[in-house]
Amino acid sequence: MFNLKNIKVQIFFISCIAIVFLFCKLWEGGLASYDDSFYAAQARGMVEANDYLTPHYGGEAIHHNDPFCLWSMAIAFKIFGFSEYTARFYSAFFGFLTILLVFFLGRAIYNNWTGFFASLILMTTLIWMKFARHAMFDITLSFWVTLTIFLFILSRKTKNKDHANFYLVLTGIATGMAILTKSILGSFAMISIFLFLLFSRDLKTLFNPFYLLSILLALAVPAAWIIPNYAKYGKEFIDIHYGWIIFQRGFVHYRDKQDFWSYLTYVKNIWILYWPWVPFAFFGLIMAVINFFRKKDTFGMLLVLWIFATIGIMSVGNEREFRYILPVFIPFAILTSSVLNNYIIKTEKIKTISAKYSLIVLGIAALLIVATPLHLNWGRDEDIKEISPMLERHIPKGTTLLRYKTEDYFTLQQPFMAYTFLKIEKKDITTQFDIEKILSSDEHVFVITYIESYKTLSKKYPIIAMSNQMVVFTNKYDETKLYPRTIFEGPYKENKR
Repeated sequence: MFNLKNIKVQIFFISCIAIVFLFCKLWEGGLASYDDSFYAAQARGMVEANDYLTPHYGGEAIHHNDPFCLWSMAIAFKIFGFSEYTARFYSAFFGFLTILLVFFLGRAIYNNWTGFFASLILMTTLIWMKFARHAMFDITLSFWVTLTIFLFILSRKTKNKDHANFYLVLTGIATGMAILTKSILGSFAMISIFLFLLFSRDLKTLFNPFYLLSILLALAVPAAWIIPNYAKYGKEFIDIHYGWIIFQRGFVHYRDKQDFWSYLTYVKNIWILYWPWVPFAFFGLIMAVINFFRKKDTFGMLLVLWIFATIGIMSVGNEREFRYILPVFIPFAILTSSVLNNYIIKTEKIKTISAKYSLIVLGIAALLIVATPLHLNWGRDEDIKEISPMLERHIPKGTTLLRYKTEDYFTLQQPFMAYTFLKIEKKDITTQFDIEKILSSDEHVFVITYIESYKTLSKKYPIIAMSNQMVVFTNKYDETKLYPRTIFEGPYKENKR
C-alpha cells in the first residue's frame, strides 16, 4: 500500500510519529522547578514589562539567559496566554524540526535509508525526547547546530559556486541563532567545521571570503542583542551573562569536587543512558575515523568532530549537566544508522522490512499515548499549579511570601514566579515562636507552609489557598476577598456579598 522507499512516504510516517511523541499531552503536569519554571517566569516577565530586549524576573531585568527561546515562549504567551502547553510548545516544535532535519542530514551524508533510520533512532533516544517536552533550551539548540552542519554539507556537495557561498553565509546565520539560543554552546558546530577543514587540509575554504563572512555573521547575529543590553546595563550585563554564568559556574564552582574520573562524566552517562544504541554508535564513530583516512567517507569525520568538540569542551567545565550535550545525539543517530545500513540490514528488502516493523512498533506506541491514560509528563509542582489561581486573585502582584518550615528556596521561588508573579522570602522561618511573633504583629503578611506545619499554629489563620500538601494563609482577614477558613471548615468560599 505504501512504498517505504519513497522519500515522501518516509517523511510522512516520521512526521506523524514525531507529532504524537512530542505534542500529545504536552499540557500535562506542572512546570518543573529550576529550569522550566525559571525560563517561563522570565518569558512572562518580558510580556508583563513589555520589554523584549531583556528578560525580566520578579519585575526586574535579569541577564542569565540568551533570548531566543524566551522570545519563543513570550510570543506564545502573548498570543495564547500562559499555560504549560504554551511554555513547552517551542521546544517540542524545534524537536520536531530537528527530527526532520536529521532525515535530510543523514540523506545528504549517506543515503535515504540512513536518514530515515537516523530519525527513528533519535525518536527512540528517550533522554533527548524527554527534554523536547520541557520548556528548556537544549532541543532548540540541537536544531540550530544541526542546521549549521547541514548547511555546511550542502555548501560542500553543490557544484554551483554561488550556491556554495550562499550556504556558507547561511551557516554563519544559523550559528548566530544557536548562540542566541544558548551562548557559547551554540558555537560548537562552527568549531567542529573549523576542525574538519583543518583535518581535511582545506585551506581554500578556510580562506574563502564567504567562510570568513560566515564567522562574522555568527558573531554579528548575537551582537545585535548583546550590544543594546550592554549599552543599557553596562558592566552588570557582562558580569552576570558571562562572568557568572560562563566563568563562575563553569570553572570556579565545584572546583574542589573535581578528579580525573569526573572529566569522564559525559562518557559514563552516554554509556548508561544510550542503550540499545551504544555499541552501534561507538562502532560507527570508529569506522567514520577509519573511512576518513581511507578517503571513503569525508563527512563521517565531521560528525565525529562534532561529538568530540561538544563533549570535550563541556567536559573541561566543572558543571556537567547531561542536557548540555544533547546535540551529540544527532551525529550519534546518523552514525548508528550508518552502521545498521552498512553492516546489519544490507539489502533493500531487509531495509524495507525493518522499516515496516519499526513503524509498526512506533505506531503502536503512538496509539497507546493517544488512546490510553498513559502520562508522559511528571506531575511536578502540582501544588503550586493548583493554588496559583487563588493566589493571583487575592494577593497583590509582586508580594513576597514568608516561608515557614518549607523546602529549598529555589524549588518554591521559581514555580511561584512562573505561575503567580509572587516572590518567596529567601530565609525560611523554622520555629513556631518566630512565625507566631510575626503573625501577631500589625504588619499584613502572607505565609506559605505545609498543612502539617499549619495545624500546629496556636490560631487557625485565614487560608487563601490550599492544595493536598501546601497552604498559603494570612494574618489579616479581608472580608472583601475571602471568608476566614481553616483546614477543618470545609472548602474555600468566595465572599458573595
